[in-house]
Amino acid sequence: MLQQQLMMQDKKKIEVCAFFSKIKKTAYGFSMSPKIKAIRETLNDIASDRNKFHLTDHPRQMPIGGSESSTVDSNAENIRERIRHVSLDFELDSSMKIPPSLFKANKIRTFVLPVQPVYRKILNQAPHDTIISSFRCLRALDFHNTGVDIVPSSISKLKHLRYLDLSKNEDLKRLPRCITRLKNLQTLKLSSCKRLEALPSHISKMISLRHLEIDHCTGLTHMPNGLGQLTALQTLTQFVVGKYGTSPDLSARLRELNGLNDLQGEFKISKLEKLKVSATESREANLKGKENLEVLRLEWTRGVNDDRVIDEDEVLLESFQPHSNLKEFHIYGYRAGKFPSWMVLNLSLLLPNLQEIIIWRCYRCLELPMFSQLPMLKVLKLEEVTALEYIENSSNGSSSLFSVRGNLSKRGKREEKSALFFPSLQELRLFDLRDFKGWWREEVSVVNNDEATVETSTKTAGISLPSVAAGEEKQQALQQQLVLPSFPCLSKLTIGHCPNLSNLPLHPFLNEVEFKDVNAGLVQWSMVGLASIEGSSASGRNTSLPSFPSTLKLKHLCIDSVMDLVSTSQLGLQNLTCLEHLTIENCPNLSSLPEESLRGLRSLRFLSIRGCGSLTSLFLGLPYLTSLEELEIEECRALDMSDCDEENSLQFRGLKSLRRLKIGYMPQLESIPDGIHEAKSLQDLKIEGCVGLKTLPEWIHELKLLQRLDISDCPELNSLPQGYMKALQILEIYNCPKLQRTCETRTGTDWPFIAHIPHVYVDRKKITIHAADISSL
Repeated sequence: MLQQQLMMQDKKKIEVCAFFSKIKKTAYGFSMSPKIKAIRETLNDIASDRNKFHLTDHPRQMPIGGSESSTVDSNAENIRERIRHVSLDFELDSSMKIPPSLFKANKIRTFVLPVQPVYRKILNQAPHDTIISSFRCLRALDFHNTGVDIVPSSISKLKHLRYLDLSKNEDLKRLPRCITRLKNLQTLKLSSCKRLEALPSHISKMISLRHLEIDHCTGLTHMPNGLGQLTALQTLTQFVVGKYGTSPDLSARLRELNGLNDLQGEFKISKLEKLKVSATESREANLKGKENLEVLRLEWTRGVNDDRVIDEDEVLLESFQPHSNLKEFHIYGYRAGKFPSWMVLNLSLLLPNLQEIIIWRCYRCLELPMFSQLPMLKVLKLEEVTALEYIENSSNGSSSLFSVRGNLSKRGKREEKSALFFPSLQELRLFDLRDFKGWWREEVSVVNNDEATVETSTKTAGISLPSVAAGEEKQQALQQQLVLPSFPCLSKLTIGHCPNLSNLPLHPFLNEVEFKDVNAGLVQWSMVGLASIEGSSASGRNTSLPSFPSTLKLKHLCIDSVMDLVSTSQLGLQNLTCLEHLTIENCPNLSSLPEESLRGLRSLRFLSIRGCGSLTSLFLGLPYLTSLEELEIEECRALDMSDCDEENSLQFRGLKSLRRLKIGYMPQLESIPDGIHEAKSLQDLKIEGCVGLKTLPEWIHELKLLQRLDISDCPELNSLPQGYMKALQILEIYNCPKLQRTCETRTGTDWPFIAHIPHVYVDRKKITIHAADISSL
């Protein structure tokens, strides 16, 4: 019956009324996903988003007549006494905005607020108490982000309450003891109550509780004893380990989790550093028995002992083996030097459904499990694993190396059916691995084509191609013998703060890559490595290497803080014919963007050059960027775009698609390059931080499509072009004192040329332009 009603839009109110009826004991048991926004907007959204709720009982049919659900505006003109379910459709920014007429409908069962301004105190104690006291029939109450610091004790009188949202109230430190009298409460949301110190000590009395959201409650010091008696719990986002030695009457032990096997979704155990080693107790948490958990986070809070290995953490993690259904596994602050045996030896068998792994701030870790054999793994993030030198040993995983003649074992026998190397991995992030040298400690590097044997070497830390400048004969010889490990599905790669890394397994299908604070050799390897191999195959040389698509599918490339990058000619950018987004920033030794580097970038839509203090040339490659829509040039202090002769001016003619141009913090810039007037499609021009700029060219008013002009931090600029910019809709001027005087209302010399612009802002204040001002021009 319920499904038939849900298909009829004109009967939504029936569903809502039935949903909150007295006999509907599980109506508020819904999945606490971060995606649930509908309940904070309108009541109709709640009804339509029924899949968020666990509907197990059949609701009784409610009468169709009458208006029982309403979205209330600030005037509250649509309030009727028969209203049962109310959602405010305005931003509640003060207690004065609560419509007094709302209190006439004292039978309201649902009170839902809209999405509120983040962390703004909008209600004081009195309105909270008034709302609670006025609506004794409430089933659902939403006080999220309303500045609650003390929950009124009158909350205990809401005997029918099943859903209570107190999330994002940062000043809330304690809940009243009497809140445990809410025997029907099924959902309690306390997420992001950062100063909350404790949960009610007698929480075991809340026998109907199914969903307890306490994520981002960083002030919690422990969990209350008796938590394990809430066997109906389906959502418990966090378990905070209490200080060792705390009275068991106050602080729950891990064994309280033993019977909570209906937990689902996300679950975190935090402050594990407080737990003294007790393999028996940690096993009693029974993570292996929680088959509905999808995300498990284990967190050791950073402390004074991070610089030394604490083997007790390995003993503890040995007891935390989860169920095989787990999809995401995050480990934060682990202090042991290696991982437990169940992870090292059998991870792909024990957790075959893992799709995401995050290892973060594990400073002493020297070895990792064999992640490469996980069949479903899509995301791998290793961050601040600072002691790690290698990710795998070839002796443990050499079958994952892809050679030109099939997968070969270390002994040289072909393994036709061996597991693929990261068969499903789509995203790889390596950040702050400062000792990281390469993927394999023991390198499998050379294939003897006649005998099909593989030689090993411990002197190298990865697969290396010869330098681009290496001799052709030597390069061909090595290419014929190279074993090629490859990510078959990797589309997103981020590498940051890995100064000792020079190469990686091949990644031929990348769509997006970001390099930050690495050496230029690694960037060169990623951009040129496979392309150079393809080039040798295409030229007809005798090579047994397979044909890979290289990085030709790459669409997004960011190069940041590569200190030894001198020229983009090293990178082979011209081969990236699908590249759409290119950012190069904070490369102080980059001196040129040669014409040949930009020649093949005909798909490029966004180009940003920032913080490249040695860059002196830019213009020659511009004609090839026929698809470029956005161009940003900032903090390139050696680049003088003012010195733009007629030949360089013509280079801008190729920018037929350019819509947005930003020029910022160029101290040598005295005038805008004349060639820009060739970019006839320009709609948005922003100039900032150009301290030497004194005038703008008169041809700017010839840009017929220019709709927005932003000028900031140009202290010497003293006037605008003497002409009407007819298409201009927005003019913003900030921190340009001389220009500000010329744009003063009615009296400024530039006023006649800007009075027609609908939106003019000077120092972030909008200038009001009256019709009389325009008509007088």
